[in-house]
Amino acid sequence: MSNALSSWKSRVKAKIDKGESFESIKKGEPMLDEAEFQIFKERLDSDDAKAWTEWGRQMHELNLGAHHLGSGGYRGKIPIWEKEDEELARAGKPNPWLKITDLQVRYFVPRYTLDRKTMEFVTEHDDVRKFEEKLNEQLAKADLPEAESSSQGSTEPWDTPFNRALNILKERPVSKPPTSAGRVCGFEMPTYVVYKGRVPGVYEEWQDCLEQVHKFSGNSYKGYATREEAVAQWRAHVGKKKNRLKFLVPLLLTATAVVLYFTLV
Repeated sequence: MSNALSSWKSRVKAKIDKGESFESIKKGEPMLDEAEFQIFKERLDSDDAKAWTEWGRQMHELNLGAHHLGSGGYRGKIPIWEKEDEELARAGKPNPWLKITDLQVRYFVPRYTLDRKTMEFVTEHDDVRKFEEKLNEQLAKADLPEAESSSQGSTEPWDTPFNRALNILKERPVSKPPTSAGRVCGFEMPTYVVYKGRVPGVYEEWQDCLEQVHKFSGNSYKGYATREEAVAQWRAHVGKKKNRLKFLVPLLLTATAVVLYFTLV
């Protein structure tokens, strides 16, 4: 069975969790053979798989609301949102998204829908409404109306009303760096250039991740103080790969000249 698309794994796992037999699963997955099914099932029963499943469940619980972006992402929805803005303007209704920052718009707009009867944005998710309340409280405390500047005198760039409100709802200390469910620390280009492999683990604190990365042997990862240094090093690394065969160019030219000479003679 092809592993090019791994969506079959989640489908089969869901059916296994429901207690379905191989024969029953085979009807919906005709390309799945029994040997592969047994191997997959054994892996699901391993301690490693159970630990990752639990981690995924915890990450899912950290998500606030469910967006309706679809496969096109933000860019795919922009024409629809622009049309909604025009409809609000024609109806003489205020547009709440014009009063907040880009970061807040990217969070709220995908989680709200426009009610065509009332011409107001609504959401079905209680946690999204709670987050909006907490954000308004943090904005009021920081005395920064709809701003994303650093909060409450902090010099840390991430310590904003938006991230404080997120931390409150996720029951984390308010001044901690933001966390996104499913994001694994250690893959960020501004800090590390990745040559090969990956960081095997998930780290709540940036410092824990940093220490773990430095324990790796070899040159799988290398730290840089600035994004510019990292990008320059990455480009140089890629450039070396491209230039490895440059020494063959003179040989190829010579060989071509010899062939042409004997062809003409």
